[in-house]
Amino acid sequence: MIIILSLILQHVISGFIAFYYGWFGVVFLIYQLSQLALNKRFFIFQGRIEDGNSLGHTAFKLSEFLVGLLIGYIIHKSFPKFKFPKDRFENKEVS
Repeated sequence: MIIILSLILQHVISGFIAFYYGWFGVVFLIYQLSQLALNKRFFIFQGRIEDGNSLGHTAFKLSEFLVGLLIGYIIHKSFPKFKFPKDRFENKEVS
């Protein structure tokens, strides 16, 4: 149960990060679609690859990702002064 929750959170967190770093979303989409095309499932943090993937599974993972994007959007709109770490360096002079 904990492993399943951690896998879901990884995709939600990925979506949240992609809200602030658009390139990350592109990488995530390519990663998911390549797994679907190869009919494999890559578990990067566990260091293993399994056979078998489906459109339904990929759609579920993308929906988890979209939840993360939505959370990023809600935080951005609800707390306009919230700055993700990349924004800390904006408008600062380099010595």
